[in-house]
Amino acid sequence: MNIQLKATKSFNEPRPTNFVEATIQMAKCYEGALEAGVKGTDDDIRFWVDKSRTVKSFFKKYQESKKTDLLEDLEMTNSKQVLVESLSVLKCAEPFVLQWVNRFTELSISEFNDFHDFHWDIFVDFIVPLTWDWAGDVFVIQHENIALINRLIDRGQVRMVIIESDEKKRDILRDELSDVENGDHIHLIKSKDEISRIISTWVDNPPYLSRVISSDIFLHDAEKKEELHAIQELVREGMVNALTFDNTIKSHDMVWIKNGLGNFVDLLNHPHVANLSGKFEDFSAIIVSPGPSLEKNIKELKRVKGSSIIIAVSHSLEYLSAHKIVPDIVLHVDPNVNIQKYFENFDMEKVELLILSATTAPKLFDLPSKHKAWIYANAYFDNWLMEINNIEDYTLYGSCVSVAALKMAYTWGCKSIALVGQDLSFGDKKYYAGDSFAPEHVIEAFEESSKAKFYKLPGYYGGKVVTKNDYRVYHGQFEQLAEDIKEYSDIELYNCTEGGANIEGFENITLSKFVAKELKVSKNFTCDLRPSEIIASLDQVIELPKVRNNIIKTIRLINTIEKLMNSALKKTESAMNHPSNELTIHGIQKKIASKIKTSMFLKMALQDALSDLAESEKYENNRHGYIKKSNEMYKACLDVLRELKGKISKIKC
Repeated sequence: MNIQLKATKSFNEPRPTNFVEATIQMAKCYEGALEAGVKGTDDDIRFWVDKSRTVKSFFKKYQESKKTDLLEDLEMTNSKQVLVESLSVLKCAEPFVLQWVNRFTELSISEFNDFHDFHWDIFVDFIVPLTWDWAGDVFVIQHENIALINRLIDRGQVRMVIIESDEKKRDILRDELSDVENGDHIHLIKSKDEISRIISTWVDNPPYLSRVISSDIFLHDAEKKEELHAIQELVREGMVNALTFDNTIKSHDMVWIKNGLGNFVDLLNHPHVANLSGKFEDFSAIIVSPGPSLEKNIKELKRVKGSSIIIAVSHSLEYLSAHKIVPDIVLHVDPNVNIQKYFENFDMEKVELLILSATTAPKLFDLPSKHKAWIYANAYFDNWLMEINNIEDYTLYGSCVSVAALKMAYTWGCKSIALVGQDLSFGDKKYYAGDSFAPEHVIEAFEESSKAKFYKLPGYYGGKVVTKNDYRVYHGQFEQLAEDIKEYSDIELYNCTEGGANIEGFENITLSKFVAKELKVSKNFTCDLRPSEIIASLDQVIELPKVRNNIIKTIRLINTIEKLMNSALKKTESAMNHPSNELTIHGIQKKIASKIKTSMFLKMALQDALSDLAESEKYENNRHGYIKKSNEMYKACLDVLRELKGKISKIKC
């Protein structure tokens, strides 16, 4: 077994950022393929077709983003004629490319054992879609022949999940892959059950397409077909999860940055929630969510106050307030909250502990709870805060506050944990318990899902129940976390929701049965959240000297990038009239890109400013248009950098 690495030709065109760039690059690739076809050189044809796949993958993502202003922007430039010429090239070359990639169907081969070495490339030509992104899309391989992995690596494939149940073979393959570039994106697993979790983490350039390759070219066996279908479903689930998280990040990126900076002093003055790890080993916890089924057990919940830790997500406070129930702990992570709707008229003074995400809406730390702690909202988009604060914590992975509550109760060592109001589903126009508030965009999402009935989950009482995409993602997170908890602890998990979706790994019982089984409901027992060691834990704070040094480093990095961008701005203005300056612009651009890559903070903060202009079609597709676009991108980024530097410089610690 031997992994072969083969040098490929260089392709100097950057990844397209708009429709015009992509069309012109596609025409160049197909023209190159056609010319190579005339000469009869397969390797050159393959080079150009492979490059065209990544370019063409842009169009799939472009269509899904619903660009409605394309024609309007094109009117502002001379790009229409360029597009016409490029489309003419594509029209001529496309039939040849389609015939060339489908050559495998003309071969009389039905078994991989019949392959000669050159067949593998022809097979890859055939199975890789013409809209394939070699860096983003994913191959799942259940196949023993190393030649396939070799060919995919040769062709530029980055992400692969390889299923190998035999431990010895897996170890050999792991050794072979250890020196492969991007080897950290190639995952060796023993069973298909790990697939969804792995793919879900690829939120940076999430996969849009996938291919699953088994040990048979053509499947005839019913059992093998069923297994392949199961793998494909797991891959699809992981891809949807990654896309969902990516959309969440893109919709809030600058909001998280501004909120994090706005809350920074409060993060220094309050403890991180990790300080409570293992502090509640003798307690049971009830996690309260606002699902419709909460109405069924609200009276029982009121009765157990003082016999269990009641952790309420902020969305449930309105309904709890109506029934005069004050939870022990309130958890809130939303970055865009209408404060009044969630906390208005609630007795926050009686709440023992309020836990807020580091990037929640500013001023929530002013709420008058007895004590406060904080949590990272997500390991990916809060990574910049981890760097500055020197606190790594992955308590909340994904994007669900209820999952965060479960993870916290687990890390705190609670002996048993129950869910209530965790429906993960909804009925006709019944989305939350009672008259709990929901923003208009949330109601629209419920209504669309209710009409489409596209997503369904197994029901608490059997059958299927309707859900929506983000609930489906949360459901998967609950089940995965339950599996992890069962593997590493003796904690008992119960779903006392009494409605909605069934969650594998949780025992379905009523809340009253949970109380009888797990709690000591009596006048002589109270759930004391303030023993001496917990008081000491909540008094622990961040190491300020390290934070100060990290803030200084961040400001220095911003200053360095700001100087480079100012220099690049002057060069672009000069290059409008002096083409010779373009070479120095490229050099500065590389330095800027290299500096930004070192900081998640700046990558997130500059993302909107860069992408909005990069994707615009209003610039001419020529040297002058390229320089003008670069010039305006530098200006937009400099505005963001100055704003960030101003906010960071005001932090006193």
